[in-house]
Amino acid sequence: MLLRFLGSLVRPGGSSDSPARARPRVLDAGGHSTANPIPAHFRDWERVVLGVESHAGPGLACDARDLVSLPSAQFDAVYCFHQLEQYHRLDGVNVLRGFMHLLKPGGFAQMVVTDLHAVMQAIAGANVDLQTVLYQSPAGPIAIEDLIYGSDGQPESPGAARHAHRSEFTPRSLCEALTRAGFAEIHAQVVQENFEITAFAFKSASTKAQRSVLNLPAA
Repeated sequence: MLLRFLGSLVRPGGSSDSPARARPRVLDAGGHSTANPIPAHFRDWERVVLGVESHAGPGLACDARDLVSLPSAQFDAVYCFHQLEQYHRLDGVNVLRGFMHLLKPGGFAQMVVTDLHAVMQAIAGANVDLQTVLYQSPAGPIAIEDLIYGSDGQPESPGAARHAHRSEFTPRSLCEALTRAGFAEIHAQVVQENFEITAFAFKSASTKAQRSVLNLPAA
């Protein structure tokens, strides 16, 4: 299922008269460590991890809700994996506006969130409970309650509260939030087997090269 609200990849920064073009930069908003996986299209990029606590690898210490306080246009892309659900609705819009603020002209944000609509469809009329496992992830079994309320994999661990969900999304509501934050073009795709939505939100019009790298449909 593909919802097209429009789309764009990255136009790396750097001047033509510089001896070597700098690698494009991606802000990993929620990865906590450069040891965690990131999509293959970011493989050769400079990766900067966002966080308010210590972590391995290059980092940017800032609360995601306060990104507009930082200098603008620092990054070619932002990658946000299952972090937006951890903010209340209004805080989430501020986070997205912060992403817009940090993106260079032509930059984009890749968002991954739980698809509440898909979860509701899976449990409607079925004899299931909150503890029913819907699928297996690399981190272990994912139950209905993990998708709705969030999970750290080990609920008793001190960090589990950081991963609690405070909002949920459907494809429509995610695209509406991205639009409110100021993104010009959005592609949203439902990954049904993982009960996820992956959205690419662009600061300005996409290019053919960008859509090709991200496997997005032609404009």
